[in-house]
Amino acid sequence: MKRKWFFITIALLCVIYYFSGKPTEIADRVIISAIGIDEIDNSYKVTLQIFTPEGGGSDTSVDPSQPNVQLVSGRGETVDRAITSCLTELGGNIFIGQSQIILFGRNIDFSKENELFDYFLSSADSFVNVDCALADNTAEEILQTPISDATLSSQKFPQTLNSAEENGSCIRMSLINLLNALESPQKAFILPIFSVTAENSAESNSEGSDAQQSEETLSSQKLEVTHGAIILNGKAGSEITNQQMGYTATLNGKSNCISLDVNDGEIVYNKEFSIKSREICVDISDNTIFITYNLNMTSKNNEILQNTSNEKNFNVQIEKKLQTYVNEIYSKHSPEIFNVSDIIKRYCPSIYREYSSNMDLLCENIQLIVNVNCT
Repeated sequence: MKRKWFFITIALLCVIYYFSGKPTEIADRVIISAIGIDEIDNSYKVTLQIFTPEGGGSDTSVDPSQPNVQLVSGRGETVDRAITSCLTELGGNIFIGQSQIILFGRNIDFSKENELFDYFLSSADSFVNVDCALADNTAEEILQTPISDATLSSQKFPQTLNSAEENGSCIRMSLINLLNALESPQKAFILPIFSVTAENSAESNSEGSDAQQSEETLSSQKLEVTHGAIILNGKAGSEITNQQMGYTATLNGKSNCISLDVNDGEIVYNKEFSIKSREICVDISDNTIFITYNLNMTSKNNEILQNTSNEKNFNVQIEKKLQTYVNEIYSKHSPEIFNVSDIIKRYCPSIYREYSSNMDLLCENIQLIVNVNCT
């Protein structure tokens, strides 16, 4: 009798284990495709963009002509509480690891690290390599804007960043890199800014025997990385252009392409250059640390580089542009934009240990030099 009850108990436990441990079907999951965070009146408003495939009238389960997303918002004293409010409203099995981007409102204070990032660091579903960016105004405004083209809304952000990066006009920032940048004393880094721009197209229609023409303006909205922002001491400050973001990405080894305006006599070209190699050299002389960036690059269109004089001319122009930009960022903002402390830590570890608690003093004796070889 005891043996009988023993086997019955084992069977019941197996049944309970099977049904409680059964994995959730993908179709039953609530998939978060984007997260927007805005700071309002000392609290946070989180907007979750949820992937909801709409296949009505389409041959597939997902109709690209439809938004395929819905938005849910929640507020709280921290981002953790605001997201919890959203998840309570959603119910079901939430999966946040598929998020394509974390979009921050323009007035976010990144120095409040615990309030902002505790949820992402404690959640097992979080993906630390997710892209981070700023909204031109509020994150909610960007996420709720309908984008009228044939691309899935949930794929818009990574596609836009990929396109800008390939054109040498963007520097990408992942969550893990952002958190590492916040460890620096000046909390300095660059974030791309997303804006929604309007595209207008005109159509002419003729009616009646008088052939009167009326012009109808059709407006569609386009999501773009329009510029970047320098984050200093946790707050968004000065803005930089797409080209300048590309300069930073190239010098930091995060891009293999750079877009530059070069002058060949009376003609100004906007050219894209491929980075063939990048080398950093560190020398110490007269109590000054010289960090030299040696860049070897080639134009993607070699028609304007057909003679030696052009090559020398472009080398001088490109070096001047990059050196001017580096000097401006270094003097007006922060050398941490170029990861100077990491470079010193790698090439001069003893100096880094000596000045690790006072990097500002060390940076006063550092000079950045850019050398370009354009072929």
